[in-house]
Order: sequence, then structure tokens, then C-alpha cells
Amino acid sequence: MVRRDGLRILIGCMFTLVGLTAQAIDWADPSFENASLFDFDHDEVYSPLQLVGSTKNRTKRPAGNDQGHGPGPIIPEPMVFDLVRPLNARAGQIEANVLAIFPLAKGPGGVAGLPDPIGTVPLPGKSQGVEWAPEVEWCPRDGVTWEVEFPFIDDRLEAVKVAHQRMLGTGFDDRFIHGWQAIGLNDFDSGTTTLAMLWVAGWRFDRTWSMLSLVGGRQEIGRPGFRATEYLQNVSLFANLSDDLIVGIETNYQQETTGPAACLLMPQVQRQLSAYWQLQGGVGYRFATGGSLPEAAIRVIWAN
Repeated sequence: MVRRDGLRILIGCMFTLVGLTAQAIDWADPSFENASLFDFDHDEVYSPLQLVGSTKNRTKRPAGNDQGHGPGPIIPEPMVFDLVRPLNARAGQIEANVLAIFPLAKGPGGVAGLPDPIGTVPLPGKSQGVEWAPEVEWCPRDGVTWEVEFPFIDDRLEAVKVAHQRMLGTGFDDRFIHGWQAIGLNDFDSGTTTLAMLWVAGWRFDRTWSMLSLVGGRQEIGRPGFRATEYLQNVSLFANLSDDLIVGIETNYQQETTGPAACLLMPQVQRQLSAYWQLQGGVGYRFATGGSLPEAAIRVIWAN
């Protein structure tokens, strides 16, 4: 029954993304082959949102300490399962952000029946509350980034997470970019540690539409008598409506090899507020084997 429910959740999520992707390709700019989106000057400094806007009306942002982006397309980052800076980030870039997720209804048994949307492990038996996580991301070398994150529930620190990400390369005339991400999380209450490894790939269809995917697995260690192994998949589709406005839909799918499954559908809006500040927000639904739960989320970002 568990596997059947998980399969239904995965099929539903994938049909949603396939339909949206088909429309994205349908609506793609027919002049894509000649678009200058991928020919920007890597030494100039633009905000990520401005880079993917109309090339005729680009507005340069204040330089600050930003050194632009390396080769490859500029792909927006998902709100809930974000990257450690863009894959093609340049050395010296720093980002600080805070993600908060608010349950809009009571789930079955509180949070106990649903996976933790911020960390890399479920938080069984913990009271339902606002989950929020401040984090800092740093790029010491081109395409190489580190992150440290502190997940909270209400006013209680629950875990610490460290992530490392590297770009592998680009292709198809810089429309495609890929890399990998490794995540380690230590849960203070249970004393367990989880290790995750994901392949990250992004594709830009045209000036408006782009897609990002993370696929991999994670392994729990340290809990006597229990070792959870999970399959993870994030697929997100984005549309750049203007130089400073992006809309998208994010899906996060999780399946334990011998346990429950869950899928988060999170429509979202991303707004560039100034040269250094960005705001993301959305309302979605988490479908799980043990029940479903509506959620709202917001992320506030500062990046140089």
C-alpha cells in the first residue's frame, strides 16, 4: 500500500510538470536560436533576474562586490529546496537568507506524519509550528560553493546543516548547466545524521522559460535499529515575466525505500526588491502517504 501511494504521488507530480513543460516549449520564443540571452558579457554585473530579462532593456545593478556569473544560463533557484548559490556563481559571492514555512492546517499527528521541508530528515514526534532556517552561502572559487544552515521550529534550534556544491560544466551553447550537491545534517534530538548526494541540472528554453532539477538520494545513520534510505527529486519550472519578477512551480518528491512518500507542490513568486535584496513567497500543498497539508512559505534573500 505504501509503495502504491508513493507511486500515485510521483505520477501526479510528474504529470503536472510534463504538462507545464510542454506549454513552456509551446510558448518559447521562435527566435530563440538568435537570442542574445546567452551572449552576455561575463565581466559585467547584473542581478540574476535582470540577466534573464529582455536583453534590449537590461539595467546594470550596482557593482558592490559582485563579479557576475560564469558561463552557462542563469536559472532561478527554487524557494524551498534552494541551491548553494547558482551553479555558475563567481568567487567572492556571499548570500544570506531566511526561509520560513507555515502550516495552514493541522496535519495528522502534527508534523510527525510529514517530512521536514527544510532539513534532510523527517522530524518525527515534534510539535507542529513554524519552521524557519537562516543560512549563509559562500563562493570561494568559481563554481564552488559552501553553505551552513540552522533549522528551527518556533524558537528551538533543531539541527545544523552543511552543504557543498560544484558546477560540472555547460552544454548546448550554454543553454544547459549541471553540477552536484552534497548535504550533511545532524538532528540534535535524535542524534542521527543524514547524508545526501544530488545531481543538479538546469535548462533555459528561451528568455522566459527555464527549468531546474535535483535528483539523488539520502541515507540516515546513527539511529539504532533504523536506517532510512530515501530517493529525492526536485523539479521546478520558472517564467521570467519581467526584469525583476519571476513566477514558478516547485515540486519536491521524497520516497523511502521501505516507507512513506511525500510530494510538495509549491507555486511561487520571486521579486527583486533592489540590487541586493530579493523576496520569494508561495502557497502550496504537501501530499503524503500519511496525510496532506497546505503550507505557505517565504524566503528573504540578501546577496552581493
